[in-house]
Amino acid sequence: MYETITTLLKNTSRPFAVSGPTVGEIAALAAGMRDAFRHLGAPTDEPICLCVEQRSHLLAALLASLAGAPPLILPHAFEPQILREVHEARPFRIILADTAVEPPEGTTVIGTEACRPSQAPLTLVHPTQKPFVWLFTGGSTGKPKLWSKTPANLFGEALHLARFFAIGPADLILSTVGPRHIYGLLGSVLLPFVASARVLGRTCTFPREILNALRKEGATVLLSVPAHYRALR
Repeated sequence: MYETITTLLKNTSRPFAVSGPTVGEIAALAAGMRDAFRHLGAPTDEPICLCVEQRSHLLAALLASLAGAPPLILPHAFEPQILREVHEARPFRIILADTAVEPPEGTTVIGTEACRPSQAPLTLVHPTQKPFVWLFTGGSTGKPKLWSKTPANLFGEALHLARFFAIGPADLILSTVGPRHIYGLLGSVLLPFVASARVLGRTCTFPREILNALRKEGATVLLSVPAHYRALR
């Protein structure tokens, strides 16, 4: 699996998002994130909380963790109460953010802009069967729950989706699901990366917005949920 990811990273000029960064720019940011946490002396076995809105930043953080940066906690929302609950369930001291957040007491926020891109090698060293991401459910089926994912879990499933649905370089993915959701993470962050496809940077949620984006951008894949399909129908 890491051989596949390494090969994908060599295609540095490949665009990831529409009017967004290339794979090479994302890899450079990932190396910068890894180096920034090394400079801070952050323990590699102590997770950091990831509060990012941009899909490219999320992909960079995932790659950085595979390359030796700390593991990641992905909260389902960034409201102060949610972050406090996440902190109680899985303690952390650092938040990496590309948006304004109110950190729990005793934690520090580092902006993604502080992670300067680096051309240092991005060698993937995290064991593929060891958890590197902790996610929280949104609570739609009861009290929010925490569960872990390994690189083999996430990237393996994304590779399966690419093969099963025959997603490839000619495709453009439009998502109505945000990247914080496991479905959005798989379908609008990891899937376009492993399939060498592109993704629309913004998340479309309203029916007219979705239809206008489909027509204007020429998307070939719609990643959505039943409520949005019903609204579109």
